[in-house]
Amino acid sequence: ANNALAIVNLLTSNGVSQDRITLMLADEYPANPRNKYKNGMYAHGVHPAGPTLYNETTRIDYRGADVTVQYFLDVLLGIEGSSLSSSHDDGSMTVRQGAIDDDTVNDDDLNTISATTRPPSVLRSNAESNVLVYITGHGGDQFFKFQDEEEITSLDLSRVFDQLYARGKFKQLLFMADTCQAFTLADEIETPNVISIGSSLREENAYAHHSDSDLGLSVMERYTYGFTEYYKNKGTAQSTIYDILLQPFGWSADPSKQDRRKLGAHVGLKQEHSTRKVHEILFSEFFGSPPSGKLVKGQQERGGYSTSSSRFGDDLPDVTWTSASDQEDVVIAVK
Repeated sequence: ANNALAIVNLLTSNGVSQDRITLMLADEYPANPRNKYKNGMYAHGVHPAGPTLYNETTRIDYRGADVTVQYFLDVLLGIEGSSLSSSHDDGSMTVRQGAIDDDTVNDDDLNTISATTRPPSVLRSNAESNVLVYITGHGGDQFFKFQDEEEITSLDLSRVFDQLYARGKFKQLLFMADTCQAFTLADEIETPNVISIGSSLREENAYAHHSDSDLGLSVMERYTYGFTEYYKNKGTAQSTIYDILLQPFGWSADPSKQDRRKLGAHVGLKQEHSTRKVHEILFSEFFGSPPSGKLVKGQQERGGYSTSSSRFGDDLPDVTWTSASDQEDVVIAVK
């Protein structure tokens, strides 16, 4: 969950409204009975904790069993269905956001839902929108797993991106995958103006950056931790996608010339179907930018990281041979 939460924190810290972000978390770590640090998720681990990535302002749109391939596709295609709700002892209702294939919410349904309930969070974009789709979890050769029960394939992603393009739902789409064999998810994607970035190539794994000995768990993937830390320390309003998502990892179009020491894998880039390239697209076009136009330490800390002891750089620890993601997490944002 930390991977997706770090992306959401980065977006919101840079002024992207929560209403333009859809967060899907398959795990429930903040409320898990085995988590003795309730309602907290930390990028660096519990000790020292630093600011939490998960707090009272965190909005999870789809969680647990609602994180499925169908709901993911429905969100992208803007299909709004009935909300999944559960009642409490006091008669109030908590709505678990989800898209239902056949039925839509009618007036009677809406009257039974609390006034504070939001409609299902789906992609609401147009031909001038920049859309970010970020996924992290368990992946393989051209597939990404949901709940260890179903998969979405590279071909599925290609088809849904084609539909979005045909409907005029984006100007530019950035697809990011931080999983094992992540870049294979881009194999079938040939949609115009879609750029794909994966944290590992075929037959490569995605590794955790560090573990927390107190929790006994890996905390965050190397790639996501790396580029978010790099941005918070060295990013500017003029930084491009290449500057933040590729250059820090020694990316090269020729994998044999790419330095894989920082990740234990090679970062993959596919941009041949995009008229604009990573060197000319600003990072802020997808991730927003601080109101001041430059990064300041106070904002870095609010984003959930302490910059005084950054652990990303040439001094990366030895590869941790575990995955940081036990479940599937998705962030979809439109700017």
